[in-house]
Amino acid sequence: MKLMKNIFLLSQLLLLSCTSFAQKQAFDVVSFALPKGWQQQQGEAGIQLSTTDKKTGVYAIVVITKSMLSNATANENFNNDWLKLVKGAVQVNSEPTMQKPTKENGWDVICGNANYTDGATRGVATLLTATGNHKAVSVVLMTNTKQYQNDLSALLLLWNYQRLCKIVVVLHLLLSGKYGKAHPQRNLQEQVL
Repeated sequence: MKLMKNIFLLSQLLLLSCTSFAQKQAFDVVSFALPKGWQQQQGEAGIQLSTTDKKTGVYAIVVITKSMLSNATANENFNNDWLKLVKGAVQVNSEPTMQKPTKENGWDVICGNANYTDGATRGVATLLTATGNHKAVSVVLMTNTKQYQNDLSALLLLWNYQRLCKIVVVLHLLLSGKYGKAHPQRNLQEQVL
């Protein structure tokens, strides 16, 4: 546990240095800092942020959905978005590993992740869903590498709900294994944009 705290504190310092160079942006109820070299594509239903290392084929994708009116529970919103945004884009062979739900500023926040495959590509998909004030918003993170974990964490460090960001940091610190190449960016665009 002590090691985890030290890793977390170190990552926070690294993330603060990363975000100090990125300009803060907002999409609906989510604030973020687009890391240098990342591409941004906006549609009616959401925004997609992505980066790819063309030499190695590793990538990271973040999709932020526009908040929608919702009278569903936080669990229902998470489950619906897991089916639509994650399972609709890639093959997930297990149920998501869930983090402990939190409540921040009137929002119920649920986070879960699972390994995925997309052809020969293997990676990790994470879904963060916030439900509150009769609205729901989700953020999907997909990556096939650890290379962009600091960018992913820094990008969401500016999310309006800081505890949610801490969950993202811990999740990406715990990523293990080597992931494949290529990416499901096209499938995510079809699901959200």
